[in-house]
Amino acid sequence: MRGQTTTGVPASWALRGLGRLAHLFVVGDRHEDLVVTLDAEDSFDVGARLGAVAAPTLVVAGGADGFYPLDLVVRTVAGLPDATLAVHPRSGHLGLGSRGVSREVLAHLTRTS
Repeated sequence: MRGQTTTGVPASWALRGLGRLAHLFVVGDRHEDLVVTLDAEDSFDVGARLGAVAAPTLVVAGGADGFYPLDLVVRTVAGLPDATLAVHPRSGHLGLGSRGVSREVLAHLTRTS
C-alpha cells in the first residue's frame, strides 16, 4: 500500500500540496514537522503485515476524505483479520471528531474487551 495514501485520487495530490503550503496557517513556525509527517505518511507501508494484527480493529473513515481515499481504507480493512469498517459518507479527513464516532469507538471497545 505504499504511496496509496494519495495515489489514484487527483484531488488528493492538490490537498497534499495545500497541506505543504498551509503550514503558515496551521502550525506556524513548526512547519517542518508537518512536512516531515506528510513525507512519512506517503512512504510508510505496512500492507504486507496487516494480517499479523491480532486485535479486533475498528477503522473509521470519512467518505469525503481527500487525503485517504475510501478504496485505500477498504483495502486496508480487507487485510486485517478481524476488522470493522465504519464509514461516515459526508465526513472529510478532519470531520470525524463527532459524538457518533465516539459512540462507535466506545461500542467497539466494549464489545472487544
